[in-house]
Amino acid sequence: MFTNRLFNLSIVVAFIVVVLLTACTSSTQSDSADRFAGTWSGTMSATDDPTLQAVAVVTIPTGCSANEICGDTINTANGCRWEMTLVSVNGEVFEYIFSKSLEGECPVSGGGTLTFNSDETLFREQKFPDFTVTGTLTRQSAQSNPADRFVGTWSGTMSFTDDANRKEDIVVSIPAGCTTGSVCGDLNNTTVSCRWEMTLGAVNGDVFVYKFSKTLSGECLALGGGTVTLQSDGTLMREHKTPDFTASGPLTRK
Repeated sequence: MFTNRLFNLSIVVAFIVVVLLTACTSSTQSDSADRFAGTWSGTMSATDDPTLQAVAVVTIPTGCSANEICGDTINTANGCRWEMTLVSVNGEVFEYIFSKSLEGECPVSGGGTLTFNSDETLFREQKFPDFTVTGTLTRQSAQSNPADRFVGTWSGTMSFTDDANRKEDIVVSIPAGCTTGSVCGDLNNTTVSCRWEMTLGAVNGDVFVYKFSKTLSGECLALGGGTVTLQSDGTLMREHKTPDFTASGPLTRK
C-alpha cells in the first residue's frame, strides 16, 4: 500500500513538473515574439538598384507563435501588402515568410528576417528570387500619432519634369488621427479642377508617404503617389511621382 502511494505521488509530481515546464516554455516563446510587436516603418533599398527606395511598414501583433500568421508588411511605393507567417524567433532575430498577398498586384514570394539593433530599431532583410531589400525600421509611437504633425490645409504651386513651363496650384488637406493604410485627406488641383483621395502609406520621421486611392472630382486618373516632407521653416516640400512625370513644389499652411 505504501509503495503504491509513493508511486502515485511520483506520477502526480511528474505531471505537475511537465505542466510547469510547458507553461514556462510557451510563455518564453510568446514573450520572445512579443518583443517585436508594434508598427515599424523605414526606407528600404534594393540590391539590384540602390537608387530604388521605398518606405515599408511592418505590423506585428502580440501573441505570435511559430508557423502561424503574424502581421503584415506594406510597400508604400507600389501599394502592395503581404501577410506574414512567423518561422521562428532565435534570440534577436525574427524570421518570417510572406504567406499571402493582401493588397496590390505583387507576387507572394520570399521571406526575411528582422533583427533587433542595440538602439531598439530593427534591421530588415527581405529576400526575393531576383533581389534583396534591406533597411532600418523604427517603431512608431503608440502614445502619439506621427501623422498629426502634418494636419492642416496646405497650398502651393507645383512644377513638372515633363514641361518646364507647366505650373499648377494645389491644396492639400490632412485631417487628424490618420493611420497607416487608411484614407487620409485629399488633394485638390485647382488648375485642372481635379480632386483625389489620399491614403497614408507611412510616416517616416519628417516624411509623410501617400498614394492616390480614388478620384473624387474631375476627369483625372488617380495615378501615382508621393511624399510631403516637413521643412525646418514649417513648410512642406511635396514630390508626386506618376509613370510619366514628377510634380514637386513647396506647400504653406493656410
